[in-house]
Amino acid sequence: MNEAERTPNFPVMIVYWFLAGMGWLFALGALWQVNIVRTRPPLQVRVSDRTVQVEVREVSGKRGKYKALFAVAQLRLERLDTRAAVTQTDERRITNEELVSLSFLDRWERGATLPAVEQNGALELDPDSPWLAAMGFGILAFMMGAFAWITKPFAEGGNTVGMGKKMLVLGLFPLGAMVFGIGSNVLKDKEEMALQRTGVEGKGKSTPTGEFLSGLSGLGVKAGEDVRTFLSSDDVQFCEFQWEGKTWLAVSSWCRTQDGEVTKGRLNPGNPRDVKWGEEP
Repeated sequence: MNEAERTPNFPVMIVYWFLAGMGWLFALGALWQVNIVRTRPPLQVRVSDRTVQVEVREVSGKRGKYKALFAVAQLRLERLDTRAAVTQTDERRITNEELVSLSFLDRWERGATLPAVEQNGALELDPDSPWLAAMGFGILAFMMGAFAWITKPFAEGGNTVGMGKKMLVLGLFPLGAMVFGIGSNVLKDKEEMALQRTGVEGKGKSTPTGEFLSGLSGLGVKAGEDVRTFLSSDDVQFCEFQWEGKTWLAVSSWCRTQDGEVTKGRLNPGNPRDVKWGEEP
């Protein structure tokens, strides 16, 4: 087909320009996120003090409304760049296991440092990484550009010789994603095999729910009657173990939790919350 015989397909041309425009828009979004990384200085804050309120809220889900636990922390923070003291409210949804093991408090432990970003004079804790956003925009720009590249011959009414090669190039994206996922899993397995875990012993304990919740006040945590009702159990059960002079609590189906029962565990020294109990793989 020569140039004179080409008849543009206007509906497809509209699709082509839409895809091309979206590709350029996502590419500009990626560059914008990279510029944020380049111009925004890293900021960290240290937790000086905190009080936490655990409460039950009603939330909406796919199957209607249901109740869930939330932890709301009133934080006193110190900016590490200016040494200025600031106050901040931070909250997150927690599970029953996180409440019983107290792992929800790790984030707000006194002396812990948290990444932050200042926006419009206010601090935002644990902001999303601009690099992740840049990567997302980049992937979308590639996809839109690839589809526009494939659509162009149809839009211009030209021949479609070489379309198989274009489809092959487009297929490299899901193939690359699959290879990346497999590689990540393999790398994770290798890291686990290389990790030198340390043996610990977990002793099962059972405590009345009311007594457990009352004991949280010594940690600066308030939990009302609504939380006790939400747990819907007379007792809370967990494994207790010692590590570096500190008592840790764990909730795991692999750890026996009857009073006095002992379960052998393998602890990750870099993260005491990471324990493999019993025959856990």
